[in-house]
Amino acid sequence: MNNGFLEKRSSKTVEARKKLESLQKKKGLRLRVAGSSTENIEAEIKYQEDIRKTLPPVRNEGPYGFESDGRMFQPNAGMCGIFNGDDDVAFWAGGNLPGAIFTMMQPYNLHPKEGTRQANFVVTHQGILIANQAIIRGDIFANDGVFNGTVYANDGVFKGTVYASAGEFNGKITSNHSGDRLVLDPADRSMKMINAANQEVVKQDFFVNNNYSGGQIQVNLVDQTTGANHCHAVIDGGKIVIYHGDVEFCRFDAYQSKIWIDADALPQGRDNAYAKELYMDGEIMKIRRE
Repeated sequence: MNNGFLEKRSSKTVEARKKLESLQKKKGLRLRVAGSSTENIEAEIKYQEDIRKTLPPVRNEGPYGFESDGRMFQPNAGMCGIFNGDDDVAFWAGGNLPGAIFTMMQPYNLHPKEGTRQANFVVTHQGILIANQAIIRGDIFANDGVFNGTVYANDGVFKGTVYASAGEFNGKITSNHSGDRLVLDPADRSMKMINAANQEVVKQDFFVNNNYSGGQIQVNLVDQTTGANHCHAVIDGGKIVIYHGDVEFCRFDAYQSKIWIDADALPQGRDNAYAKELYMDGEIMKIRRE
């Protein structure tokens, strides 16, 4: 948009409107002065109206803002009927028209030079929206587009693919609302797999002890009848622990280069073991070969 052209067109509109107002007064008073007969006034009014039809509205025609005693002191929003291209401003708020023009000229400039005021809300004649501040409550449907910067959303639906080449996602992320789903939960800094029955089958999080820190994964085998963990395994960088219910069955510990097995949980005696199965023969652990 050419700001100088806009000023020139607006000034012509103001001039034409003033001439029309003057002629209407003359017609009403029927002034009898040279060159001001009723016929001449009628012809001049028609001529000025024809000119006025070719001009856009005054740039601050229909302004909205601080008003007192019928006078607009500080327009803060308005409409602009001047159209020279799709990017021209149609509606604006939270600023002034020059600021709205500047905002449209540099839509991605979030930090303009000092002394330059942008408009917070701009809609172009093409329908493009620029909103520096917006609260959107409910669902957002985007078939295509780009989000740059930080997005805070209490609720929303993305249908399609979301690409984030830079930036951060802050908050809880769930792959879907129902069925088997993945959850990133900042409350406990974990990643979870939750099944359709809302049972946690896998959890990955951080752990810290006196000497080490690292990642930890718990894999659960859930009893679909009772909903309880039938068995589960806990794995970190140095050990694997397998539980039957809440009782530790075995542990492979690279920290201490040791292996623990709950001997009481193994078959007691060779006859109670299957081929290739461990069993206890008194205090000795053996393998039944056949």
